[in-house]
Amino acid sequence: MNGYNFTERVRKCLALARSESARLRHEYVGTEHILLGMLAEGQGVAATVLQNLGVDSGDLAWGLEQVVKKGDLGKTTGPDLPYTSRAKKVLELAMSQARSLNHSYVGTEHLLLGLIAEKKGIAAQVLIDHGVTLDKASAETIRVLSANTPRSEMSAKPRSIQFEVGMATNRYNFTERVRKVLALAREESEKLHHEYIGTEHILLGMIAEGEGVGATALQNLNVDLEDLRFGIEQTVKRGNPRSVGAPELPYTSRAKKVIELAMSQARKLNHTNVGTEHLLLGLIAEQDGIAARILSDWAVTLDTATAEVLRILGTLPPREERPAEGQAERVEFAQVKSFAPDYKSSGGRVQPPTELLVELIRAAEVVATEHFSSEATPVHAAIALLRRGEGFAIAIIDRLGCDCEKALRALEEIGRNAEQNAAAEQSAKLGRHLADFLREMYQPWKLPLGTLDLLLFAMDRDADVAAVFAEQGITRDRVLEEGQRFSG
Repeated sequence: MNGYNFTERVRKCLALARSESARLRHEYVGTEHILLGMLAEGQGVAATVLQNLGVDSGDLAWGLEQVVKKGDLGKTTGPDLPYTSRAKKVLELAMSQARSLNHSYVGTEHLLLGLIAEKKGIAAQVLIDHGVTLDKASAETIRVLSANTPRSEMSAKPRSIQFEVGMATNRYNFTERVRKVLALAREESEKLHHEYIGTEHILLGMIAEGEGVGATALQNLNVDLEDLRFGIEQTVKRGNPRSVGAPELPYTSRAKKVIELAMSQARKLNHTNVGTEHLLLGLIAEQDGIAARILSDWAVTLDTATAEVLRILGTLPPREERPAEGQAERVEFAQVKSFAPDYKSSGGRVQPPTELLVELIRAAEVVATEHFSSEATPVHAAIALLRRGEGFAIAIIDRLGCDCEKALRALEEIGRNAEQNAAAEQSAKLGRHLADFLREMYQPWKLPLGTLDLLLFAMDRDADVAAVFAEQGITRDRVLEEGQRFSG
């Protein structure tokens, strides 16, 4: 397969996956069966990685079987059960993971990483519920494969995640997107045959990730990400090819300073998480690195980037003019800050909403503008969610058999047929229902709200949204029940 040899253990896992599918009376092999096959094999690097990450294989298998339903008796199963599209994607991602590690074979460790990287399948969701993220699994895989050093002599996270910058990182949580950007920075360094991670690699990682607030801010400031990448690659020189990439490439002093400055920017904004937006501001604030110089060439200054980040996050007015008098009942996304408790004076820790949820609320405004609606409604929010096609909500309705394309077409039709307002051509504002949801987003919940909360809210507040899903037998109660069962 494209120059990659599947080890005997992987072949055994895939054979066991078919057996698990047959045992559950399923007519396909899905990501859940691959994970069950891996657990049944139980001897490969993947099994060791899971064990080292504190995952009980028996509990994991039990959790999987609680999620999937057995098929009907009498269903035909055989040696030629088809793989689902997601299971096929897992195999492709496993090969990609092997490639990124410069391995000429695909082992159970790559299969595990592929299961997690696929994101939307049952296996990925159950692994995430057990605290197994792609970053953690990648780091532990590298440790298991590369070191004879006992685990007690090493940190639970590799130096590439701790950055070796000698700072109190425990006070700040790095978002999954930031960790992904830094993992991609390492890959960018390897592609260029460099033996270090510099500011230019961090910026390349941010471009490769492409979906965080940092990348969005750059695009909003008229920076073409592909042109930016080309400029960086023209500036830096490729190193000499090396046979094996080092698992712990060191950060340069300037790259370390960027991380420190990112934390400093988060502190200034009273944020408890360090996101891609803070990483971007850190890259600019560092001033002397390649990334800072190239961003300066694009006229991206610390002031302009900070203003755009705050606008995206909803703490500054948008560039458009405010609504005329008499339209004050419409709420702008930029007023979200007024809904949030004071971070400094609040007695409890306030959890900010997830980056994806913030992006979806802004996308709802864009959808409303497309439909010439003066207000963004739950219909527009549901359209934004289905267009994005990711998140826990999508995983749940997929499990309930939703035809997302059909639902999207129906909602788009509703949006087009709604009352239009020519004055909304420039920008739509948040309607009353979404404004209510925003208020909930910034309350001190035990956990931040996510995409499932947005879907449930839309179905609850808008009869059209509920009706579109009800046509496929998907009700709010079913979504809620499946979400609770899925997440435990």
